[in-house]
Amino acid sequence: MIFPDVIDISIIGVFDRGEPNLERIVLRTNTWVNLSEYGMMIGILGPHNLASPIYDHLYYFKTETFLIPDSWIFLYTGP
Repeated sequence: MIFPDVIDISIIGVFDRGEPNLERIVLRTNTWVNLSEYGMMIGILGPHNLASPIYDHLYYFKTETFLIPDSWIFLYTGP
């Protein structure tokens, strides 16, 4: 499966890696965004800059939420 580049949301970074209840992925919107159209998955980077997804590691923003440009999203990765 090949996904297009996402230009509506930018990944700012991953912070406090490995710290229980603190590790998070920080995102920022570049334009008006409906979060229910997006998800975040973990994968392994392979040749030719293509990634293979890891089974059962997908977070889907299922609630229809509209964000304005320059909104911050904090996705905590802990249990």
